[in-house]
Amino acid sequence: MRLIVEGGSNEEIAGALGIAPKTVESHLRRIFDRVAVVSRTELATRALREGWLDLPVDDAETTAR
Repeated sequence: MRLIVEGGSNEEIAGALGIAPKTVESHLRRIFDRVAVVSRTELATRALREGWLDLPVDDAETTAR
């Protein structure tokens, strides 16, 4: 999920996980169906909104606050 949120392509995700890009595509289709979303953007937004990931705090953001 982190790789999706970071904007990784199927090829980049496949390389990072050591699987085929078609496998990534297949997993994403199943995830889309399971969580009722229709796009990578919607999936990433939902993951962030619902706290599915622990994201590191950016030092620039901390300083700006």
